Amino acid sequence: GGGPSLLSMIYHGHGKYNVGVGEPTFPPVVIGTGGATLPFGAPMGSLAPVMVPSFSEFQAQSGDNGGAQPAWARKLEESLDGAAALRRSNRDRELLERIKQGKANVESFKAVFTNPALDVAGSPDAMMNGLSNRQLEAALGTSQLGRDMALALRFIGTGSAAVLVGNNGWDTHSAEMNAYEMSANTLGRVLSGLKIALELMQHPQGGSYWERTLITVTSEFGRDNVMTGGYNS
Repeated sequence: GGGPSLLSMIYHGHGKYNVGVGEPTFPPVVIGTGGATLPFGAPMGSLAPVMVPSFSEFQAQSGDNGGAQPAWARKLEESLDGAAALRRSNRDRELLERIKQGKANVESFKAVFTNPALDVAGSPDAMMNGLSNRQLEAALGTSQLGRDMALALRFIGTGSAAVLVGNNGWDTHSAEMNAYEMSANTLGRVLSGLKIALELMQHPQGGSYWERTLITVTSEFGRDNVMTGGYNS
């Protein structure tokens, strides 16, 4: 239930994905895991954003050839996928279509998956949009959130219209005096660095990405103090 996610609706309706000419544009991306993040990947028909658990898992799964296949293997796989879809219900066909779309994206965007600039932790001198990974690290830090945000900026630099970065660990129950400070400081550091990085990133149409990027921060959490002893206060 719940319908399509915001990222899938962007994939469906954003002008970048509906021009019908030229090279395909990299899809929206969801980076992160957890119950507050994964719903943003809910599909819209056969369309769904790219789901990336973390910067480190993305790098581990990005092979040297970006998942490339010879033409004969792609043709055979497409034929098998089509035959499988014909034997399934409409619901299953939709799922198979999303899988097929995912395979096509891997092939179409293998240059993205093999670009050293997307190895944000392992290739410090790699450049994109006039900014090196070393500079991104200086701006965003080396925390999980900082690295994931660096990868998000690289996806934006490849043309993706929207990227969501999840940040878990805010469910502190009654431990907010210790845990909250660490989480808040990390978030503040990354948001400050995000502004700096976007100001330095050169947009292909001129100016910086800061002038062309909308940033939103959302939070979904609430807990009533209904237990004895003050727990969840």
